[in-house]
Amino acid sequence: MTAPSRARGFTLIEVLVATMVIAVALGAIMHSTSLAVANLTYLRDKTFAHWVASNEMAKLLATGEYPATGRQRGKEEMAGQEWHWTREVKATPDKDMRRVEIRVRDKAGDDTGSLAVLTGFVTRFGASTSATR
Repeated sequence: MTAPSRARGFTLIEVLVATMVIAVALGAIMHSTSLAVANLTYLRDKTFAHWVASNEMAKLLATGEYPATGRQRGKEEMAGQEWHWTREVKATPDKDMRRVEIRVRDKAGDDTGSLAVLTGFVTRFGASTSATR
C-alpha cells in the first residue's frame, strides 16, 4: 500500500505576494493613464486657445484699421467652451508699426494662466507677421 499523495497548492504568503505585485502594477498603469489623459486635455485646450488667438488677430487685420495702443478684453465660444482673450497693442520705435499681443485663457481674470500667446506686428499699410508662444 502506498501513501496517499498530498495535493500541492500555493501558500498564503505566495498568494499575498502575487496579489501585491498585481496591485502595484495596476496602480502604475492607472497613474500613467491619468497622466496621458491630463496631457491630452491640456494639448486640446492649448490648440483651441491658439485658434481663438489666431481668429482675433485675423479679425484685427480684416478691419484694415491701424489699431490704437491699449488693452482690450473679450470672449469667444469655440468647441462648446468660452474662451477669454486680452489684446494689448503697444507702440514700437517705428511710428508706422504696432506690436499686438493676444493672450487666451479658459477662465476670466488675469493673464497669468494664458494657454496661448500670439504676438504680431501691424503696420499702417495692413501687413502683419506673427509668432506664437
